[in-house]
Amino acid sequence: MNVKQKFFALSGVAGAIMAIVSIVGYFTASNAVTTTLEKEIVSTIEAESSEAESWLLSKGQLAQGVASIIAHIPASEEAYARSQNLTQAVADDKEMTNLMHVMENGYTMALHGGNQTGKAEWTKRAWYVKAHEAGKLAYSDP
Repeated sequence: MNVKQKFFALSGVAGAIMAIVSIVGYFTASNAVTTTLEKEIVSTIEAESSEAESWLLSKGQLAQGVASIIAHIPASEEAYARSQNLTQAVADDKEMTNLMHVMENGYTMALHGGNQTGKAEWTKRAWYVKAHEAGKLAYSDP
C-alpha cells in the first residue's frame, strides 16, 4: 500500500471517528436539552398551579366569609341593606358574578339584587341541590 492509499485510509478512519463522535454528541446534547426543557416545563406548571390554587383559595375564603354574613342576615330588606357594606368586597370583585343565600322555605337573598324570594324556583336549581346535598357552600358557573 503506497502513501497515498494509507493517507486515504487514515482519512476514512478519522472521518468515521468524527462521524461517530458527532452522532454521540448530538444525541447526548439532544437528551440533555430534552431533560432540561422537561424540568423547566414541570417547574413552570407547578409554579402556575400553586399560584392558581392560592388565588382560588383566596376567592373561596372571600366567598365563604360573605356567605356567612348573608346567611346570618335576618329575612328583611332593611337588615340586608344595613349589611350591604360588609359584602362590598365581593360586589366589587369582577370574577364573582353573584352570591346567593337560599333557604329551604324559599327565602332568597342575593348579593346583587337583594331579596329574590318568589322570583324563581331557586331550590330546584342545580347549584342549590349541589350545595344542599353537600351541606356547605357550592360554586358554579354563572
